[in-house]
This record gives sequence, C-alpha cells and structure tokens, in this order.
Amino acid sequence: MKCRVSGCSSDDFTFPFVIKACSSLRALGIGREIHCVVLRTGIPQPDLVSWNALIAGYSLNGLHQEAFETFRRALETGLEPNVSTLASVIPVCTRLGLFHFGKYLHGFIVKSGYMCDLFLVPTLISMYTGDFDLSTARKLFDSVVEKNVTVWNALIPAYTQSKKFFEAFEMFRGMVRAQLKLDLVTFVSIIPSFEGYSCIDYGESLHACAVKHGLENQLSVSTAFLSMYAKFGNVDSAKFLFDQVPIRNLLSYNAMISGCVSNGLWDASLAVFRDMKIEGFNPDAVSLISVISACSKLEHENEPRSMDIVEGAVKNAAGRGTIDLPSGGGQGNQLT
Repeated sequence: MKCRVSGCSSDDFTFPFVIKACSSLRALGIGREIHCVVLRTGIPQPDLVSWNALIAGYSLNGLHQEAFETFRRALETGLEPNVSTLASVIPVCTRLGLFHFGKYLHGFIVKSGYMCDLFLVPTLISMYTGDFDLSTARKLFDSVVEKNVTVWNALIPAYTQSKKFFEAFEMFRGMVRAQLKLDLVTFVSIIPSFEGYSCIDYGESLHACAVKHGLENQLSVSTAFLSMYAKFGNVDSAKFLFDQVPIRNLLSYNAMISGCVSNGLWDASLAVFRDMKIEGFNPDAVSLISVISACSKLEHENEPRSMDIVEGAVKNAAGRGTIDLPSGGGQGNQLT
C-alpha cells in the first residue's frame, strides 16, 4: 500500500507476492482491490510464479479439476514446471485418480534432479499409496537419507488404512527413536492402528506420548483417542476426554455417540445426540445410523418413544439432501 501511495509502479513481479500475502492473511477485500489494479494495469504473458499461484489456489480450495486444467494450460505455453508447481499438482493427480500422469511427473522429477527435495517426496509417497502401491511408496521412503516428519507422516496412514498395523507401529517407533517432534498428523494417523491390538496398554502409552508432545488437547487428536478408548470398551475414559473438549465439532459428537452405541449404552448415546442438537449441529449419516441403532435396541426393550427423538432429525436431513441409511436387511433406505 505504501508503494502505491508513494507513486511507485507495480509489475508482474510485485502482484504475485502481494496476492499470496492476502491469501495467507485471508484479506479477501484487499485481494479484490489488488485484482482490480491488476486488471487496470494489465499483465503480459503470465510467468511460472503466476501459474503456480493459480494452481495452488485451486488445489487448496478443493478445485482439483480446475487446478489440473490450469497446469495443462501452463505446459502449453512452453513453461517447465518447477518444485513449487509439482508440489501442488501431484496431490491433485492423486485426488483425481490420475496416477498414470503422476507417475509421468515422477519420471520428470528424477530426470530434473528434484528427488532430493523433501517437499516432493511425501507427495509422491502419498500418490503411490493412493494407487495401493505400498511397495514403491516404501522404496521412496527408504531412499531418503535424512527424513523429516512430513516424510514419515506420508507412509504411516497408508499402513494404517491398509490394516498393516504392525508396520505402522514400527514406523511410529522409528520416528520416536529418531527423536523427531511428532505432530497431530502423526498421532491421528497412528491411533487407529493401536485399535488393532487387543491390549489397551499400548493405547494408553500412546496417549501418554501425545501428552508429552503437548498435543492431547488438539481436537482431532482427542477425538481419535476418544474413539480408541470406546473401541477398547473403556467408555469412562472416552467420556472424560469428550467432557474435556472446550469446543466440540460434529466428529467429536459422532465419536461419542457411536462409542456409546458400540458398548450398549443406548440411553447415553441418545443423551449425547440431544446435546449435539442443542449445540446446533445437524446430524449426518454417521450420527443417524448410530442413533437409529440405539432407538431400535430401546424399542426392543419396550421404549417405543425413543424413536421420536430422531424423527425430526431424519426429516431435516432428508430436506438437506440424500442420505443412505442401512436397513436391517443390509439394503440402503434412501432418504430424499
């Protein structure tokens, strides 16, 4: 702003950095003003920095097809992608399922000498795990001499989602031995793996580790531990964690409701559901499936009024869109 007031001119080197700053600060109003200035000033052929900013903006806002089309247009201008371009577009390929093109970019990265970049390796690992190619993902991981937290975090969730709990646990132990600063992505990724062990002691040790790293109050971490304790049958610990959360979201309510249902606490699950409605949260399919299951059990126990609690919620959900709910026979009942 001082530059504009003092009469200094802006060019195509100035605008990308200012617009990126507006994006980081979420200063939409100022960003729009700068956009107007850009339109009035006019910019010649966009350079790679401009294309990268546009690709990253689309990607960060979930507009993956637009991001990929923008990348394709950038290539048509004859520009060669750099590390920033590739770091934005490879996750886009993963989300769109364009693994063949992602592998082509992997070849380009090797040819261009970018494989030593620690920003690119995690994106490639995630791409291969998205294509269920854990073998190649592990080879990429092992090829990195000095691994940072992001590299480790790229592979742990892949093992967890593939139900390779031992491998995920060994990866986590490797991080601890390397004395890395574990973050919330690490814990959210590894906690479900501990649910695969029959001994709650492992989960409690992991919880203590999260406390040591100062992450126990992170909402995503506490919700994951809540779910873990409920699956172990320790509803008291799950309820304690739930009560400690200062600002709950739909995920934490769903975790507590399903935890009560899975442990046969039908009335408790309905009480949490009522609280969720009072707090102004609209139940989703996960909420409704859990609470309808609880109502079904209570009806068998001669509590026919229990279903009244969710009838209004089901009607509201039906008004917002289509939700598939499983019936007793395993088929979906579609609410439209």
